[in-house]
Amino acid sequence: MNTFKNMIIAMVMIAVMASNTYAANWVLFFSSAAELNYYYDTDSIVKTNQGTTLVWTKSIPQKNAKFKPWRENISLSEVDCNRRIYKMLARRITNNDYTMKNEVGCWDWVYYEPYDLDYAYLKITCN
Repeated sequence: MNTFKNMIIAMVMIAVMASNTYAANWVLFFSSAAELNYYYDTDSIVKTNQGTTLVWTKSIPQKNAKFKPWRENISLSEVDCNRRIYKMLARRITNNDYTMKNEVGCWDWVYYEPYDLDYAYLKITCN
């Protein structure tokens, strides 16, 4: 049963990821010292019945960045605001040569670290 549920989640995530870039309302919430800009889709924030929050985020290198690890990195995460933990549910990386890598699955829960990016991420999803 769990495998079937994961397959359904995977199919839905891939379909959503395929169209998510174009229909989103991306708002900048953090710029890093590594010259990456982080955005979240204000229309994608959903509170679940389990007390968690779902949100789409993406990171892209700044225009004049010296190092560009990818062209775009979009991910769907689930956040437990009460426990200050999150897990990634799906991710699509568009490489600099425009090839794409899709990853779908349930990663382990991770605690937010006390630094600026995680604080900014927690603030947009939990307020």
